[in-house]
Amino acid sequence: MEHIGNDAASPDESNEWQSIDWKAVMQFVGKAQMRIAQAETEKDFRRVARLTRSLIRSWGNPPVLH
Repeated sequence: MEHIGNDAASPDESNEWQSIDWKAVMQFVGKAQMRIAQAETEKDFRRVARLTRSLIRSWGNPPVLH
């Protein structure tokens, strides 16, 4: 297994992480999860899939670049 040291993230990435408005992110994700749960309750599985895909691709969850 590869060991990742403390210097794996640059200082700029650390500052970006700390500058995220976590309250806004949690509200956005919470509302999206409520809409997904409502769609599941209504057995609207097409809407569940669409909302789930939307949440995964949203600004609250940016793609990870390798």
